[in-house]
Amino acid sequence: MHYIGIDWADEKHDIYIINDSGKELARFEISNDREGMLKLLAKAQKLSKGTSSVLFAMEKSSGPLAEFILDHNYTLYSMNPQVVDRYRDRHRISGKTEFLNHLYQFFNFFEV
Repeated sequence: MHYIGIDWADEKHDIYIINDSGKELARFEISNDREGMLKLLAKAQKLSKGTSSVLFAMEKSSGPLAEFILDHNYTLYSMNPQVVDRYRDRHRISGKTEFLNHLYQFFNFFEV
C-alpha cells in the first residue's frame, strides 16, 4: 500500500508519498493546474498498476484537484484542517517531516 499526502495551497501543492511503514518514498511539488495534476497521476501510476493500493489524503475534499483524483478512480480521504491544526498544536509539530508523520498516523488511525 502507498499513501499520497497533499499539502494543498492556492498556487502549488506539496506532495508526499509514504509506504506502509511510514517510509518516505518521494517528496515533490506540483503546480495547481492540469500539468501539475498529470505529474501527480504519473507518479501514482508508477507506484501500482491498480488504483486500490494507492490512497490519497488532503485537507481539501473538493475542487479541481480532488475531482481529478476521484475521476481517475483513486480513493481520497479528507483530513479536516482543524483536526490537523489541533494535532500540530498537541504534538508541537511543524515543517514537512512532521507532515509525513501525521500522514502515516492518519492512515494507521483509520486502518485503511
